[in-house]
Order: sequence, then structure tokens, then C-alpha cells
Amino acid sequence: MAFLFAIILMAKMFSKGIDKVKDIKHLRDDEIAKVDYIVEKLSHIDVSPKVGKVEFIEFHLDPSDESAFYVISPEYLKRLRPKLENLVNQFEQTDSSYGHKYAERRFFIGDKLIFSWQNKVKI
Repeated sequence: MAFLFAIILMAKMFSKGIDKVKDIKHLRDDEIAKVDYIVEKLSHIDVSPKVGKVEFIEFHLDPSDESAFYVISPEYLKRLRPKLENLVNQFEQTDSSYGHKYAERRFFIGDKLIFSWQNKVKI
């Protein structure tokens, strides 16, 4: 009888564990979707200067989407930078400009600078 009770108890614990894993996966997918939403909602991307060596690449998010940015947990917010880098790769060197790879990147919400980063030059 105790053996049967132990099996039933273990089965319940196992099913609760599976439910928790499903909840965590759903939460993870939801957070990643929020990052994708931010990338989709970028109002514009500025490259300056337009001619010559590029010094800055600026990503602008409309202030109306600011709340969507701040609800992303820091653990998943770090996924935003690689997605922005993928957008930079679309601005490869042209006849009139170069240096996109090493230009400083800036992320703005409205006129407010939120964060910036720059790739290191390797010689």
C-alpha cells in the first residue's frame, strides 16, 4: 500500500515539474518576442556621416514604445544587441562610406540615449 502511495506521489511531482518547465518555456518565448517587437518597432536607423568613415550608427525607438522596452527583463534584454548588430550588417561598406563595423552604436528612445557600445579595433 505504501509503495502504491509513493508511486502516485512521484507521478504527481513529475507532472508538476513538467508544468513548471512549460511555464518557464512560455515565459522565455514571451521575453524573446518582446525583444523582437522592439527591433520591429525601431522608428529609424541613422548612419552618420553619410559619406566617408562612419562614426555613429543610431537606433531610434519611438517614445510611444518606451514601455515595451522597459518590461523586458535584463536577462533577455542582452539579446537585443546581437539583433541590432544584424541590422548593422545590412549597412555594409559602400562606395561613399566605410567603417560600419567599428562605428559607435547608440540606442535612443525619443531623444534620450539609453545605451551605446562600440566594437574594438583588432590590428
